[in-house]
Amino acid sequence: MKIVVLKFGGTSVGTIKKIKRVAEIIVGYKKKNYKVIVVSSAMSGATNELIKKSFEISDNFSDSEHDVLVSSGEQVSCSLIAGRLIHRGYKSRSWLSWQVPLLTVGAHKNSRINLINKNKIIKYLKEGGIPIVTGFQGINSQNRITTIGRGGSDATAIMLAKFFKAERCIIYTDVEGVFTTDPNKLKKAKKIRVISYEEMLEMASLGAKVMQPVSIQDARLNRIDIEVKSSFIKTDLYKAIAKNYQYLHWEKFFDPMQPNAFHLATKSKHRKRWPNEYSLTPFYYLNFLLEKNPTTIYDLGCGDNSFKKYI
Repeated sequence: MKIVVLKFGGTSVGTIKKIKRVAEIIVGYKKKNYKVIVVSSAMSGATNELIKKSFEISDNFSDSEHDVLVSSGEQVSCSLIAGRLIHRGYKSRSWLSWQVPLLTVGAHKNSRINLINKNKIIKYLKEGGIPIVTGFQGINSQNRITTIGRGGSDATAIMLAKFFKAERCIIYTDVEGVFTTDPNKLKKAKKIRVISYEEMLEMASLGAKVMQPVSIQDARLNRIDIEVKSSFIKTDLYKAIAKNYQYLHWEKFFDPMQPNAFHLATKSKHRKRWPNEYSLTPFYYLNFLLEKNPTTIYDLGCGDNSFKKYI
């Protein structure tokens, strides 16, 4: 099956109007003959409100009950998305983590998904349905609801992409991709079109809020390409966190047909120094080249399986 996993963050489902927009995005993939699996976060601000209530009850609120409480936010958003798709004439339903199930290990508030039972979802996809799965949560061996850390819906989407062998895993958020800094605060921020897991992990660890650091580790370990798109801007430009774009360096070569082309090769095979005039990392330099000449052809060397990538 041609499966795509779509994840929508809290800002993407923050209002009824935005949820209607999300439903149209989902329909767009359905019309392209994808089998669509949707992961949704809670509506923007909902989780914080639930955590606030727990502190009003007790300064030492139970971790297991904390997970039951905060996981309810995703239930609301998934139900609303499914309801809108049904209104549009599509077969859809919400799936809570224990209904799939998504099995987790580890402590409450910081568990990890280690197994997903695919049978029910596969059957539903074959029937033409669009499953809307609650992100951020799972169920442990004691049949208790667990959560996988703030921003954990990213990890849910990545693990679904792994277990269902999805062709694409797309994270929808309130920006067009990953930028050099917050574009809402600095208009001169530059979009990064392609980035490695390692660089994305470093940015996330230093405070970039586009993706959860643990989810990037999951993607890296499972070799899953991730696309990041905006829920609010219709565009085909996106940032990719890709397994094939790691540790690249460049050297200019002469090609009479493409005099402005650059050759990019893996550092592991060609341990050459970076040119002194550029003190940028490989991916920032690649983005610099793309901005300079977006029609340039790059030959990307990826281990023993070199291939050409036209950007």
